Amino acid sequence: MKRMKFKAVELSSLDEDTIQNIRGWRNQDFVRQNMFCQDIIKSEEHNQWIQKLKADDNRNLFVFYLDDAPFGVVIYTYDTENNRVETGFYLIKEEYQQMGYGVILSYFASEIAYNVLGYDNGYGEILEHNKRVIRINRYIRKDIKKEQINLNGREYDIKTVKGTRQSWNDFEKHKLGMLVLKFVYEDYEVLRGKNTNTYKVSLKA
Repeated sequence: MKRMKFKAVELSSLDEDTIQNIRGWRNQDFVRQNMFCQDIIKSEEHNQWIQKLKADDNRNLFVFYLDDAPFGVVIYTYDTENNRVETGFYLIKEEYQQMGYGVILSYFASEIAYNVLGYDNGYGEILEHNKRVIRINRYIRKDIKKEQINLNGREYDIKTVKGTRQSWNDFEKHKLGMLVLKFVYEDYEVLRGKNTNTYKVSLKA
């Protein structure tokens, strides 16, 4: 695979066609089966959700691109009570799972959470059958626990993952980054509103 250019575009910088495409990407069967809410999202519901995201300073949505082609969606929700950001993400094409794009998605989801948005603590909940994402997390971190939660009257077996900006920069990003940087250039762009910032991946030896 040739090296590609990574770019992250926040909701405020997305065009309307891409915003509407997010609903179609999310409604695919292979995406919904790994969601807590597996219902088909209707157009009106999607538009209301987008407006709520835009009005909420504690939530961010990004579409991730490789060589200007979208490949993943990432949503960050800051939990003020526990001082941590919860990250959720998915690939937009099922075949990307076989191409290693999930590793790139996981890597930059954390990189942006800690080194662009500036959060100190991270948290995630993964359905236990989502083996691909669990496998990636097991590779880079040890703090993974099995739990059971009740959501809307239904029990879910999940894995919870926790991390910190310090652990990411000192250890975790190096493990994933050595692999990711074989396929992605070190310099990457983040578009937020009217601002475009360029960052450089820096791995500690």
